[in-house]
Amino acid sequence: MGPRGDAPARRAPGREPEPGGKVGRILSDIKLDKDRKWAKGKLPVTEEPSLGTRLYEVLKDLPIGLTSAELTAFATRCTKRRNDVSHFGGARDGAGYDEFLEDIEALNGALDLLYHARILQLIGLPPADLRWWFLEGFREYQMRLVLQRAGFSLPDNGRANRE
Repeated sequence: MGPRGDAPARRAPGREPEPGGKVGRILSDIKLDKDRKWAKGKLPVTEEPSLGTRLYEVLKDLPIGLTSAELTAFATRCTKRRNDVSHFGGARDGAGYDEFLEDIEALNGALDLLYHARILQLIGLPPADLRWWFLEGFREYQMRLVLQRAGFSLPDNGRANRE
């Protein structure tokens, strides 16, 4: 976790990977010191958590009823789409461009709401207020739709039982 416990720690710029495991084996095979030093700065640090893990860890404690399975699936989708954009410039799985953009839009909309909620949580908004905002507040319906598009199903707000 980060120094404030808010997010997993990231590698500091310029920090070299610790030799060990696969990275250590690869580095030990490089004969020239200057090449080994260059490769040390280029190879990934294996102890750095993946994007999916970081997303899950940051969002898992939101008091709005997200299930672990839904959050894991969401984090996996976000990771896949980020990699599609970063490494392929679009969908690599042959999906149409419109479907690809719709998925990106759905994930982005959910991230917008969830990160906003996380920031509010970090600055001290009580959990009951966050729960109310997502499950009963005046924008509850719109937020449910956005989160449903991204694969979440928030708990019932109980309104049907109050009539």
